[in-house]
Amino acid sequence: NNKFLSRLLSYTGVITTVEKAPIRLNTLVLEHAFMSKTEFLYRIKGHYRNQLLAQLYSILGSFDFLGSPLTLINGLGTGVYDFFYQPAQAKVLSPKEFAWGVQKGTSSLLKNFFGGIFISTSKISHSLGRGAASLSLDTEYLRERDIIAREKPKNVVQGLVFGARDFYKGCYNGVLGVFTHPINGVYNEGMYGLTKGVVKGVMGAAMKPIAGTFDFVSQTTEGIKSTARGLTGAQEAGNRQRGRWPRYIGEDGIVKVYDRVKSEGKAILMQIEEGKYREDEYLFHETGGSRGRMRNILLVTNKHCFYVNGKDKKTVFWMLELENLDRVYVVENGLKFELKEANSQGIVEYLSLVG
Repeated sequence: NNKFLSRLLSYTGVITTVEKAPIRLNTLVLEHAFMSKTEFLYRIKGHYRNQLLAQLYSILGSFDFLGSPLTLINGLGTGVYDFFYQPAQAKVLSPKEFAWGVQKGTSSLLKNFFGGIFISTSKISHSLGRGAASLSLDTEYLRERDIIAREKPKNVVQGLVFGARDFYKGCYNGVLGVFTHPINGVYNEGMYGLTKGVVKGVMGAAMKPIAGTFDFVSQTTEGIKSTARGLTGAQEAGNRQRGRWPRYIGEDGIVKVYDRVKSEGKAILMQIEEGKYREDEYLFHETGGSRGRMRNILLVTNKHCFYVNGKDKKTVFWMLELENLDRVYVVENGLKFELKEANSQGIVEYLSLVG
């Protein structure tokens, strides 16, 4: 019975994913817990069973086949809150900040409202498409459809392209299956296979175009959602600045206490020629130059030595391979690098570290 129910729910598209279900279980506090092991485990199991039952609405509200209504409600709540809170918070600062607060609040309300609608539409249509595809009885088509669905559209145009592709595949496979399934059935299982192939072909011809239609709606709304999220995200990102360099993690892969100097050096290395030397192991870097002038950067890895523009921290004035380095001298105005093979002009590089 359980197997039959599971298959029925799968065919109707009810068994789908659950997204961002906020399950919160309260802590169980036992004071002076003098009891047997059996009673202790019974208390724990009973507590968390009741907590899960109390949170059942949260799980049901996050099912895709219902359009994840809890996500929609939470998004609308956030939008309405920002619509009133952002202007009220900025009003006490200045008229300019108030106008900026109104813009931010309105943007949040529109983003969450339309984003929630499109998300719910996308999830419902995807679930219905999944149910229709399951009723086609074609496991190969289902597998191919699931693989294609992993790639999400990043904008409206891509959503329309992906939707049109999925609709075409649904119609094409539906018509093609009318002929291929009976033929394959006869070849593999004789007359019994022919009967199965005819049923599968007819069901596929009816259900695959329907699944393709739902997929078209799902992909299009997903593209609209991604575009809206990208626009608002770019606007919000433009108002944010990084507080510190990305954390430096050495070759051993161990996460250690944040080191600002090493993190800066690794970030500079990653920017040089768009990450061309990202496989080098960063060793150290030093800022040099005379006072009043641009202080450029000497950066050393296990393979190279770079002299980098101190302003943009990515333009390389010169670079040498350590295996071609013969010796380094400390001179009056800095360092002197002597190479095993001199460059085309036959000169030796200098770096001023006085300052």
